[in-house]
Amino acid sequence: MNFNSNALGKYSSSNDLFSEKCPYCLKEESIVDPQRGERICSNCGTILESRLIDSQAEWRDFHQDINNSRSRVGLPSSLILHDKGLPTVIDSRDYDAKGQKLSPRNRQMAYKLRKWQIRLNIQTSRDRNLSIAMSELIRVSYQLNLTKLVQETAALLYRRSVDMNIIKGRTIESMVAASLYTSCRLLNIPKSLDEICDITSVTKHDLSKSYRVIVHYMHLRIPTIIPARFVSKFAHVLKISPESQYQAAKILRFAQQKGITSGKDPSSLAAASLYLATLLSGENKTQKEIAEVAKITEVTVRNRYKELMNSLNLKIN
Repeated sequence: MNFNSNALGKYSSSNDLFSEKCPYCLKEESIVDPQRGERICSNCGTILESRLIDSQAEWRDFHQDINNSRSRVGLPSSLILHDKGLPTVIDSRDYDAKGQKLSPRNRQMAYKLRKWQIRLNIQTSRDRNLSIAMSELIRVSYQLNLTKLVQETAALLYRRSVDMNIIKGRTIESMVAASLYTSCRLLNIPKSLDEICDITSVTKHDLSKSYRVIVHYMHLRIPTIIPARFVSKFAHVLKISPESQYQAAKILRFAQQKGITSGKDPSSLAAASLYLATLLSGENKTQKEIAEVAKITEVTVRNRYKELMNSLNLKIN
């Protein structure tokens, strides 16, 4: 399953996450006509959705001056914000358009308008739920140092969970954490369950359960975790040389060809390959240091290390 920043919020026939079945031919093949603002079934031609909003600019920029002169006020629409970044905001400063201070009567009227505007932004239980969830999503994403694409994908997953009513009986925090973890898995970002649990109050059992619910009800095809992606992550913390990182990735590639990586934790394989590569290169890294970074036990590192050595017929002097 491939994602890109332009695909968010739109529909594609090759992506189950953004597809919806046609009610007539039951096919998940649709295209978007940006000129008419319609989403059309490419199989039978039925108009599935109309009056779509195009958030792109209506001009072309040939140099920076044009871009600056035609800039807009406010943030672009985003799924991370509970109102998608399209609210009406009344300024908190009590000044009119000419910069003059408002009279006491107008100040009182502006205060009432401002208060009711805040109340109207969150009217339903869904709005309140999304407001709390998106704030939590931004907090966790900031601590995990996740990209905007991961956040947008997680926000879309959570919104669809709300629409499908699969969040019923589950906490907001667990579903937000599961949405972020699912987003990382879909985009091949090396984040483990333990990393997300460390900065949230969600247990590993609840996070795994919520993750399986999202994958099951949304019919997602989760790609297999590549152990080599954890190599550079662990090596950066341990300050291991690029030569050893290359050697560890090479060891994992040979191990995958022999079929000994299936069914094993990717982080433990990455840790064991790094330990083996440091032994071959002469770098002084202990099993304890690597196990602490990978958040696994020394026994696991040692077992995976022996399996790699025996399968690849390596000898350490």
